[in-house]
Amino acid sequence: MRKSEHYSPETKERAVRLVREHRDDYGSEWAAICSVAEKIGCKAETLRRWLRQDEQDAGERPGQTTAERERIKQLERENRELRQANRILRKASAFFAQAELDRQFRILTAFVDERGSLRVRPICRQLQIAPSTCYEHLAKRRDPSLRSRRVKRDEELNVAIRRVFDGNDENTARARCGSSCCASRPKQHAVRSSA
Repeated sequence: MRKSEHYSPETKERAVRLVREHRDDYGSEWAAICSVAEKIGCKAETLRRWLRQDEQDAGERPGQTTAERERIKQLERENRELRQANRILRKASAFFAQAELDRQFRILTAFVDERGSLRVRPICRQLQIAPSTCYEHLAKRRDPSLRSRRVKRDEELNVAIRRVFDGNDENTARARCGSSCCASRPKQHAVRSSA
């Protein structure tokens, strides 16, 4: 299949003008169109469409003018962008409704992770975040070796802190009770103390 050729506006105008000027020299308008199309190197149907559009633009034929078509295309594009922005903002507002302010960056990147069919760049544009930040976060989620040494160390320390905290909780419960039941059955004591 041959690639469609693009003609300059000047070529289109010249071809339409030639058809209009030499229409009477031929037996029919179609014959004039075929002759001019052959001379400029386009298909006759293409030239016929250019002629009809020119007639619509001049108000000689009913239909949308080129300016109206361009305006409609622009409005449809804006409409699509606004619908996407609304969809992003609706999802974001529902997602952030329960978020705490100090955890907003983690929650923000988690939202980008759970974006579904939405693309990263429009989300970042609407939420005013640099896309590079989101892409960097997503890469670190996929490959934990890309994380900084501090983040890796913090994760190790969090495990150790949790272990100490859980141990202290158990020791505190035994100290409060003061009986030997805690030494043999710490979980039973935890159930009793929480009641």
